[in-house]
Amino acid sequence: MGSGILDIVEGAYDTASDGQRWLVQLNERFASRFTGVVAWGGHVITRTAEGPPVFHNAHLSGVDDAMAVFGPMHEDMDPDFAAAIFPTGTQCALFSEHWGRVKDSRVWGRATLEASELLLGYLNSRGGDDLLFAYSYDRTGTGVMVSAIVKGATLSEGARELNRRAAVHVAAGLRLRRALATVEVGEASEAVLETDGRLAHAEGPAADGQMRAQLREAVRRIDRARTSAVRNDEAEALNLWQGLVEGRWSVIDRHDTDGRRYYVAIANPPGGVSARQLSEVEAQVVAQAVAGEPNGVIAYSLGVAESTVAGHLTMAMRKLGAASRMELVRLGHALGA
Repeated sequence: MGSGILDIVEGAYDTASDGQRWLVQLNERFASRFTGVVAWGGHVITRTAEGPPVFHNAHLSGVDDAMAVFGPMHEDMDPDFAAAIFPTGTQCALFSEHWGRVKDSRVWGRATLEASELLLGYLNSRGGDDLLFAYSYDRTGTGVMVSAIVKGATLSEGARELNRRAAVHVAAGLRLRRALATVEVGEASEAVLETDGRLAHAEGPAADGQMRAQLREAVRRIDRARTSAVRNDEAEALNLWQGLVEGRWSVIDRHDTDGRRYYVAIANPPGGVSARQLSEVEAQVVAQAVAGEPNGVIAYSLGVAESTVAGHLTMAMRKLGAASRMELVRLGHALGA
């Protein structure tokens, strides 16, 4: 039986496992959702401006050393080609359709052809004819991909959107893991809440009355999404459990020594462009717009209304003197997105 979409979301916020086990678990849960899967794997990478991407973790089912497979495919990859293969933003797609876009781009050349032959050769050697993947790479080029080598598989629009939203949580989970690498969960928590939403503790921005109410409602929604009555309705479960709360907090559950379950809210906002005239959330929205994310995905990842995203974009364009979204994108690149 395949994993449900919330199995991926819950796995994304598993901060107890080491980085490799975290990636393997997510790969397995993602791949189990599709038919025609012959193998699976994924990676955590950072693109570099000077050379090939740097792999922090990599996994391939049935392979002891995934780095030995990934290395030859990417060691001669130039930065422009890496940016085309690992684009900023969040997506779920088949490699065949993604590759078609890359072939039409300005980076197509001999190195690209050699890389494609290596990858397609590897897919065929594992008994597949395509790669089905979900990824999220932030404005710095750091991100995560989970994937499945498939044969004769298709991807419906519904599955594409569900797994794209799951990738939003995986990206948030990766940021959270990095934030907690040097600090304990208790120290990082800005709020502690019971499973029914009652607030046990709040500090910093979480102590604001309106934010306290938003966190209480978010916990109720998350806990409802995880009930058996809602969990199997994957679209509704993801509507209830969004990427962040008010663009700032990841809300994850914990257990005390008596086994009692509770939730903690930890500041985990995505990075934004560098522009002093923009507020923090405006900078975040602009960074995601520059990455090509539509307003609906931006709203989901930040846990705000789509109309709120539109308002922030309008205000950011006014402050930056951009007359259109395309002009904002060009300005965003200059601002470090």
